[in-house]
Amino acid sequence: MHYKLPILEEKGYVVLKDYDGPEIPEQEFRSLEFMDWKSGGDTNFAPIASAKGEMECGGFWTHGKPDKDGI
Repeated sequence: MHYKLPILEEKGYVVLKDYDGPEIPEQEFRSLEFMDWKSGGDTNFAPIASAKGEMECGGFWTHGKPDKDGI
């Protein structure tokens, strides 16, 4: 069972506000390794988890793993 956020109960979605917290250090996002992986658009991704612990964006199910079993 997955936890559902209370804020989603009314409409099933939430509109996020612009981030207005402290500035994020540039090295936190400049050091990410992005991949040119097409998922239906022209978007680049920086995977933070993968099924095998490698730089790939494929679905975990492709490797026989559930989505909460990432590396």
